[in-house]
Amino acid sequence: MRTLFRRYMSAPRLLRLFFEQALMGAAIGLCVAGALFHYNVAGLGSLIRGSEIWLAASFLYFFTFALTFAAAMIATAMLLNID
Repeated sequence: MRTLFRRYMSAPRLLRLFFEQALMGAAIGLCVAGALFHYNVAGLGSLIRGSEIWLAASFLYFFTFALTFAAAMIATAMLLNID
């Protein structure tokens, strides 16, 4: 575990920023997707739950939210040069 942390800390600053922003964006995306799913906004939660392929549908739903929010966080951090 220590070697992984040392490797992470020795990585270039911009690369560390990339990973940190990606993780934060993915976490925010998963929270938003979970809230929309839980509160059944536009009937999406019941549509996925009632589907025969609910596992694949929920994976794609959550994955695309996480990916979109992660990309948005990375782009914002890179353009604004946030440390």
